[in-house]
Formats: sequence, structure tokens, C-alpha cells
Amino acid sequence: MSTAYKIAWFNPARALSPYFHSYWISRVSADGDLPKVFMPPTGFVTILLSFGSSAIQLRYYGHEWKTCSPATISGQYFNYTELFIPPSYETVGIFIRPGAIYQALGVDMPALTHSVMNAADIFGNDINELVNRLKEFNSDERRIDEVNTYFLKKFKCVKYQTPIVNDSIRLITEAKGNIRVTAVSDYFKCSTRYLEKQFTSSTGISPKYLARVVQFNNTLSILRSEPNIKWPDLIGRSGYYDQSHLIKTFIEFTGKTPLSYANSSNELTEIHLN
Repeated sequence: MSTAYKIAWFNPARALSPYFHSYWISRVSADGDLPKVFMPPTGFVTILLSFGSSAIQLRYYGHEWKTCSPATISGQYFNYTELFIPPSYETVGIFIRPGAIYQALGVDMPALTHSVMNAADIFGNDINELVNRLKEFNSDERRIDEVNTYFLKKFKCVKYQTPIVNDSIRLITEAKGNIRVTAVSDYFKCSTRYLEKQFTSSTGISPKYLARVVQFNNTLSILRSEPNIKWPDLIGRSGYYDQSHLIKTFIEFTGKTPLSYANSSNELTEIHLN
């Protein structure tokens, strides 16, 4: 990653932590190069609030490039996403936990999957006013405070309770993705079909796909913390069948082989559900 690209991480307000995983503020200097970020699926819905003088471009695997609005929301996605980050780009990014948008606002999550939208279509035009306020501040801490204030109002009450979905996500996360959907449905004494329907309507993806994402991101976490780990050990600890299974998943989710990924630097690929 170019030294012209900077990123800093922040925790959301405590009252938002059941819904928001993390914030980040990233920027590229005016004379910086144009880094392209390959971002594997994280399991999160993403909001980008761009307060700099340029706009980010994004494309899902197999899709055309799209210039993002100042307030953009990106749903769950398959394969990986490419981000083209121009000079003078500054943004507040938000990772929202699966199911949280549905619980607070009743959004049709399958319609948001593999889609990039103006966040005003979800939250209302006042989110554009939030972006304008972010431009006025000189402190990133003040920007984060303003973001917290805005979303504390939006997530003040949960309109749609989805306990079976929340608990399923917890089970999948605790198992680091190494759990069958039938085991989850058996735990709740419901049919797999019922679980999948509830899960997909609340998150936009199936529980099986989320388990794959969690498993893969756990693999990335192991690889980053132990860069010299032997492949058989990585395969065994990650729960993959064999080396070909691991390589196939890497290419699907990053566009790279494990070796190519290990030699790259991309801080946004180190995020996973917890």
C-alpha cells in the first residue's frame, strides 16, 4: 500500500456496538498515487461518507466501475470488490454488522446485496447534511463524534427483532465458520429452510455463505499473524479440505493466490466478524 494512503481505526459508541463493528478514516494525499484495493467479503454492510474533494470508484467482481456518491452504502457481495482511490480522497468508513440495517430500518436486504446505493435512499437526505458537516471539522475525533451522534438517533430503537438470526450469526462466528447450516437449524429446533429464509431476508445472504466468509477471514487473520505458517497447518486450522480447496477460495474471494495475497499489503482485508 502506498505511503500516500493513510488509514486510522475507531470504535463506535458503546450503544452502537451491537450494530456497528468499526469506523475508519482513510485519506490519500493530493500528490499521492492511485492505489487499487482488492477487498474480500467481510460479512459487513459498508457505508462511505466522503468529505474530501474527490470520489472513490468501486466495482464488484464481474461488474462495471461505479463512481460513489458522497454518502454511499454497499451491501453484502460475492467474490471480491475493487476500490479505486484517487488523490485528495478522504472518507469515514463504517462496517455495519449483518442484520443491523434490517433490524433498525426494515430495509429489504436482498435488494441491497451486490448493490451500491446512495445512502440517502436508506437513511434520508439528512445523511448528506452529515457529510457536509464532516467537511467543516479539522479533527478526525470530532468527525467520529458527529457520526456517532447521527447514527445513535437512527438506531435508537430496534423495530424488527430477529433473535434467531442474531444467535445464528453468533454461532457461526464462534465456530469461525466451521459449522454446517443443519447444525445451526438443529440447535434452534427449526427447519433449514426456515432458518435460511429468516437469515437471507435480514442479512441479504445465506447462513452458508456467511459461514464461508467468516472461515475465510479467519484464515486471513491466521496468515497475517503467522506469515511463516506452513500450508498444511494453515489448512488444518482453517478447516479447509485440502490445499486446492484453500487456493480456490482465495482466488474467489481476493482474485489472488494465497502466496500473492501473503506478499501484498491491504489493511482492509484484515477485518472479520467478532
